[in-house]
Order: sequence, then C-alpha cells, then structure tokens
Amino acid sequence: MFKLLDNAKKRKAYFMCCICYISSGMMALVFGAILPQLIKEAGFSYTLAGGLVSYMALGQVVGNLFLPEIIKKIGIKRAAMGFTLLIPVCLSIFTFLPPVAIMFMMVILLGCSRGTITITTSLVSNAVSGNSSSCINFINACFALGAVLAPALISICSSLGFGWRIPVYIISVFSFISAILYRFIDFDYINSLTEDKNNPVSENVIENQNNKSNKNFLFSSWYIFVILANFFYVAIENSINGWFTSYLKDTGIMSANMSRYMVSVTWGMILIGRFSMAQVPESVPKKKLMLLDAVFGFVGLFIVLRASNIAIILPALMLTGFCMAGMYPTALSYVGEKLQATNSNKARGIAWFCALSTLGGMIGPQLIGMAADFIGIKPAMGIMGLYGGLWLLFTILLYIKKNV
Repeated sequence: MFKLLDNAKKRKAYFMCCICYISSGMMALVFGAILPQLIKEAGFSYTLAGGLVSYMALGQVVGNLFLPEIIKKIGIKRAAMGFTLLIPVCLSIFTFLPPVAIMFMMVILLGCSRGTITITTSLVSNAVSGNSSSCINFINACFALGAVLAPALISICSSLGFGWRIPVYIISVFSFISAILYRFIDFDYINSLTEDKNNPVSENVIENQNNKSNKNFLFSSWYIFVILANFFYVAIENSINGWFTSYLKDTGIMSANMSRYMVSVTWGMILIGRFSMAQVPESVPKKKLMLLDAVFGFVGLFIVLRASNIAIILPALMLTGFCMAGMYPTALSYVGEKLQATNSNKARGIAWFCALSTLGGMIGPQLIGMAADFIGIKPAMGIMGLYGGLWLLFTILLYIKKNV
C-alpha cells in the first residue's frame, strides 16, 4: 500500500493528514460521549441533545459546500489551518456551558471544521495515492482511531473523578497541534500530481473549466445511488455516535461508563475493519465491497437493536462496526475514480458527495431525538433499523447498475 507513496513529499503530506484525521475523529465523537452529562447538567431534552449532534452535521454540510469557493479566495492551506484552529476555541467555550444559542453556534463551527478536514484529507490522499482505496481506507482508519480514543478517554477521566471537561481540553490541545501541521504540507506539489486541473488543491486561484462536465455527474444514476447509500450509512454512524451511550444507559442495559466503552468497541472494530480493507487488492471491485459491507452491516445492526442482553449485543456490535468500516472510504475512492474517468470537477464532486452524504448525519440523530421525547429512547432507536434497510437498498441498486 505505502509503495504508492514513492517520495518524501507524498509521505509527509499523507501522514500529516493522518494525524489531522485522528483529531477530527476525537472531536466528532466527543459530543455523543458527554451527552448524558449534558442532559443532566444543562437540563437538555432528547430533542435538544439530538440537535447538538445534528447541527454539527449541518456545519459539516456548510463546510463541504462552500470550502471549494473559500479555497479559491484564500488557498487550501489557510482554509485548512483556519477552520482547524476553530476546534480548540469552540470546544473550550463549550466547557463553560454557555447559552443554548452559543452552544449551537459552536457546534456548527465545529462541523465546518470537520468538513474542511474531511475534504482536505480526501483531496490529498486521492492525489498522493492515485485514488487507491487501500490508502483511503488507511487514512479513514486514523479517523476511527480518534473515534475510539475520545469515548475511552472521557470514560477513564470520569472514572478517576476528573469529569468530562479535562478530556475535552486534551482533545483541544491535540486539535491545535493538528492545525499547525497543515503549514508544512506542499499543496502546490499535491496539485501537480493530478490531471484534474479544476481541482482547487493549489494555493492559487483556479480557473473554471468545462462547466457542462462539472454538472453532468450530479444527475448520473451511479452518483445518486452512492450518495443515497452513504446518506443512510452516515445517519447510522452519527446516530451511534450521538445516541448509543444514552440508549444503553437509559434503557438500563448498562451504566453510562460501560456504554461509552461500547461506542469505543464499535469504533475499535471500524478501526480494525479499515486496516483490513486497506489490505484488499485494488483488483476487487469497489461496488462488491460496498455491497458486502451493507449486507452484513444491516444484519449486525438488526441484532443489536433487537437484543437486550450484553452477551448478544457485544458480538453483533462488533460485526456492525467491522462492516461499517469500509463503506464511506470505499465509496469516496469510487467517486474520485469515476469523476476522474469522466473528466468531471473532482473537488466539487467530492465536496457534493461529502455534503449530501453528511445530511444523513444531520437528519438521522435529530429524528431519533424527536421521537424519543414522545415514545421513549428504545422504540425511537428502531428508526436506525429503517436507516439500515435503506442503506442496503441503495447499495444494491448501485451494485446492479451496469457499466459503473
């Protein structure tokens, strides 16, 4: 896999993005891990708590959509550093439990930061690896590593009596360091690696080319199916991130600390799955990998939502996490490959893919939170099973679509 990174500049850019993606994973999981404390300390309802998770996804959508234009104005290096530096600022403000309106503003800005890191990482990893799904799976494994560390860190600190604020400050410091790393990536060199001249990775203002080819991909059936499949996949991922700790605690299946470890188990299996997917030969069709992920991921999710015994939940959760591992990075690699093959605007295509997929992460947890206020958290989590069924459906439609 790393043979594709055949010079020092490629390796430097790639591994710096890996570190930045670890910090993004830690930041993304922190709210789900502290949600029980926020509900208790701030007196949040399920709807309001779910709104925090959803508004981060809203910020991510905004960041994904507008980042290409921001890059044209100030360059990707300044954009990446500036938005990533917002993470420690917003997290630090959040620990003081400011008014709800300020909280939501901070969460939206955090979402913009996450979206910026996602697109920057995607563009760099695609460029240095030639759209290698192995390299993209590995770098997404770094996100999963951060996602494992955040709930575990909060659980350990809570057990030791430090509360939830100290680990949030630790994550803030790590995010600050990650922002500085972007200063040392040569984005002009990264841009020279791709034939997509409309790709705004360069520090210079990019000229518009071939508007027709830039827009055609938006109406392609393969693009619609892969976005819808990932829309519902991301809805599941964010619902697990945001609600699984509260679900296991409030239904009495396990304590708050133990339920946080279950989220870490899920992301631990995603981490293992992404390292495993990174070893899959490039010759294996990406659509087949996505279909296998969706089929077995749905089976595991169905068992998790039906069970109330930890002995059943744990292995089913491990299966779900392992199968969730490859879906998003494989789809991202598939989209980048298809856009390059059709001479479409790769940066814009990836931005739209990330933005529209992320809408699932905004809508999914919010619907569960709203339903939980009326019917309780346990039946409300059944909505996640619906997301799983639709994830499977659109992945099947993509798979049977010919010539893509």
